[in-house]
Amino acid sequence: MDQPLPPEIQVTDLPDGVRYRLPLRQLGWWRLFGLVPLAFGTFFAGFAIFWMLGASGLLEGGEISWPRMLFGLFAVPFIAGGLSIIGVGLFILAGHSEVELTRKTLRAIEATGPIRWSRKRSVEKLRRFVVGSARAMGKDHHPTPEFLSEFAGIKAELEKTDQWLLLAPGYPRALLLPLANEMARLCNLSSQTAPVPAEQPAVRVVEETDQGVIPALERPEKPADSPVLLEEDANSLTLTVPPQGIWRGSHGLIIFAFLWCGMTTIGTAFAIHSIIHGDADGWFVLLFLLIFWVIGIGLLLGAIHMGRRRAVLAVVGGRLLVLQSGLFGSKRREWGREEIADLCTGPSGMEVNDKPVPELQVYLPKGEKVGLLGGRSEEELQWLATVLRRALKIASRSETDSDFEEVTEQPAGSKVVREEQAGGITLTVPPAGIWRGSRGLFVMSLCWCAFMAFFSAVTLGAGAPLPFLLFSLLFWGVGIAMLLGAINMGRRRAVLAVVGNNLMVLQTGLFGSKRQHWDGEDLDDICTGPSGLAMSNVPVLELQIHPKKGSKFGLLAGRDDNELAWLATELRRGLRISPEASGEC
Repeated sequence: MDQPLPPEIQVTDLPDGVRYRLPLRQLGWWRLFGLVPLAFGTFFAGFAIFWMLGASGLLEGGEISWPRMLFGLFAVPFIAGGLSIIGVGLFILAGHSEVELTRKTLRAIEATGPIRWSRKRSVEKLRRFVVGSARAMGKDHHPTPEFLSEFAGIKAELEKTDQWLLLAPGYPRALLLPLANEMARLCNLSSQTAPVPAEQPAVRVVEETDQGVIPALERPEKPADSPVLLEEDANSLTLTVPPQGIWRGSHGLIIFAFLWCGMTTIGTAFAIHSIIHGDADGWFVLLFLLIFWVIGIGLLLGAIHMGRRRAVLAVVGGRLLVLQSGLFGSKRREWGREEIADLCTGPSGMEVNDKPVPELQVYLPKGEKVGLLGGRSEEELQWLATVLRRALKIASRSETDSDFEEVTEQPAGSKVVREEQAGGITLTVPPAGIWRGSRGLFVMSLCWCAFMAFFSAVTLGAGAPLPFLLFSLLFWGVGIAMLLGAINMGRRRAVLAVVGNNLMVLQTGLFGSKRQHWDGEDLDDICTGPSGLAMSNVPVLELQIHPKKGSKFGLLAGRDDNELAWLATELRRGLRISPEASGEC
């Protein structure tokens, strides 16, 4: 029997549905974190307003020129962004959630006083409600930080899973499970008014497991509108994926790119007009618009690439071969069955019109994720994943968990010094070097700072107004932060020691040193896992120490994956951690 709705949830009948109003979030002192986006948003919006007034000449009280007015309007998106950040802070400080369910629409509402923000989805393709922690709500099933473990949310998944909707984040499970069951019951009752196709399951509720694993959606039947060609014989399987076309394949990105370039063209025309008529500010505006031209051309090329790329996926002799070709050349990849932990679909990390762009994802045992075919329809990607999983005889993550795979031999290129004593071992990890250890971040930061140096020199020479110079300091701050982070990644060193049944870690780097200590009996697992950073859409791995109580501790992000796995293996064996550990990594 379903649980009755808790009395804290207020129910209001609507003409064609119902509204659920949840109470104020009981976040405790974590509520104070709302002050951070509130303060930042206020500063950001206020600075953008000041910059707009100064750049347009309104603060000077002199004659206002069209080029300067147009230049000042570029601050409007930043003002809107600052106000949005202020709203996030208010929702954390004093916000509550509401959910509206009608025959046609599911709407999620965040409210605080008169401020309301809503998102909606059609219930026609609604498949299930997932109740779980931040792990279930994110793009990957990464471990949840300790302070978030008591908070949960409801993820409404549709047939096109890239259109999922997050409902009521930040509430306890005991409050959300009855609500999810009640909404599922209403959806199923309303669906009985018309024949339901056999392949369309009733809306159901799934609760996230302790490991954060959510059952995958299998799609054995090829979508009717899919142009993919499937060729299969006794020993092989080939899937030929043709281009989608620029308009459909770019998911609206080509339209956005045209609009962006169109607006930039108008601004450039005004700047050139002012230069012809002797206005020195025109050169300054034209230089600033170069940034927007670079972004616009990048968007345009990306949209063309998404629409023109093609791929061939083949399973031959227990190996997966992938050949992709597009605007930027061809790429060939190959993995053996034993190298693949899972094949599924998921968000690519790119969004168009606030909707995540899906992709086919190949998960490797060490935590690396390779994304393919981003932007194709979710149904087609699910079918491709199902066909490839079955051909390779891979069980999805809903059926099995991939444990950490130990590496017993030190990799050939590793410079870690291993010293063994009677009571334990010591592993001295030297710096990886800035070029290798930063995983390309150092090169990116140098390019960023070089461009800012050139841009700043030209704008100073052109006599740029003070608000613009102050605004450019934000970009300088980003570049310097990336540069310092890259140097720290390349120059840091660490000493890992197992003494008796104790683990000690000493890290030194650009920002000082840090010492940590654990009793072996208090550790749940030591393994590798995603650090939260990514380079070229590939997660950067780190060595992770998981205590039985408290949040994980990550270190040495960016080093060689095999070296990290070997370090984890040495520490596990030194502390006698079973290879069949919980596998939280």
